[in-house]
Amino acid sequence: MPKNKRIHKKLLDLDLTITELARRLGLSRQHLSAVVSGRISSSRARVMIAAALGESPDKLWPKRRPMKRSILNVRSDRKSKESNG
Repeated sequence: MPKNKRIHKKLLDLDLTITELARRLGLSRQHLSAVVSGRISSSRARVMIAAALGESPDKLWPKRRPMKRSILNVRSDRKSKESNG
């Protein structure tokens, strides 16, 4: 049974594989699998995965410390800068 059932359920609901999600996020499959399983901790990758799955990192990884708002806003700040030139 997968360690993070929430993420695997979302992947099934969205008809995605770990490999496809990794490709879409620009991460290696091995890195993404390690983050999902909790073998490594990467706030940036957790934010990316959660956004791609339409969830918050705190919902997908509830036993982790809640993420700081500044980390969660990194992705939206990048989009703003890119659109402003």
